[in-house]
Amino acid sequence: MAPSCLDMNQFRLFSELTRANQQEIAHMTRMQKVKKRQLVYQIGEPTAFVYLLMMGQVKTLKVDVQGRESILDILGPGDIFGERDILEANPRDTSAQSLEDSLIGAIAKADFVGYLRRCESFAATFIRYINHQLRKSQQRVEDHVFLTVPHRLARLLLSNRKPPGATDCLPSCSNLTHQNMANLVGCSRETVSTALGQFRRAGLVYFCNHAIIGINDSGLTDLLHSSNAAPPTASRSGPQPHTATVSPRSISQFSAPM
Repeated sequence: MAPSCLDMNQFRLFSELTRANQQEIAHMTRMQKVKKRQLVYQIGEPTAFVYLLMMGQVKTLKVDVQGRESILDILGPGDIFGERDILEANPRDTSAQSLEDSLIGAIAKADFVGYLRRCESFAATFIRYINHQLRKSQQRVEDHVFLTVPHRLARLLLSNRKPPGATDCLPSCSNLTHQNMANLVGCSRETVSTALGQFRRAGLVYFCNHAIIGINDSGLTDLLHSSNAAPPTASRSGPQPHTATVSPRSISQFSAPM
C-alpha cells in the first residue's frame, strides 16, 4: 500500500491534522503484514516503533513469571499501539500479538519524536490522546472494583462493536476466545462461558458454531446501566434480535459472580 493511499483520518490521533501533515505522517509509515498469532513486539525489546493497525486485530498483553497471560487491550482498525513508551528510553514492558492476519503500519521512533518536536499542534493532540488512554485504563480499574462479571462482560462486548460503515457485519468480539474475554474482564474462562450462556438465552448475544455473530446493543446497554449486575432471562416468546429490552425485574432474577 503506497503512503499516499493511507487514510490517516481513521486514526483519532491524526484525524485533526491538515491533509499535508497527514501525508507527512503517511510517508513515515512502513507497512507490514503479520500472520495470526505473530508477535509484533515483546517485553524487553527496545522501543523502536509506533504502530498503526490498518486491518485485523491485535492484543496487548503481559505475561507473569509463571507464564500466565494478562490481556491489557484488544485493538482493531484505527487503533494505535506501542506509543506509550515512545518518549522513554526504557524497553517494552508489554507485548503485542496479532489475533488474526493483520496489516499494520510502523513509524520509527526517531521520525515520530522528531515530528512531535516540529509540530506543536500535533504534540498537544498527542498529549490529549495519551490522557484519553489513561482514562480508559482508569475505567478498567474501576470496573474491576465496582462491577460484577456480567457488567464487565457487557461493557467488553459493547466496546468491541464494529464502527458505523464497517463492511464486515461480524462484531470484533467474534474473534475473541472465552479465555481472551476472561483475561480482559478478570475472571475464569468457565465464568465467562456461563455468563455468555445466560446472555444467549436472554437474547443479548447471538451465536453460530460457538462464535458470536451479533449482539443486542440495547439489551446489553440496559444491563450495563442497571443497578443489579445479573443478566436477564429469556422471555417465553423468544428473544428479538437487536430490539429486545431488559427490565430491572428480569435482571434481578439472576445472581451474578464477582
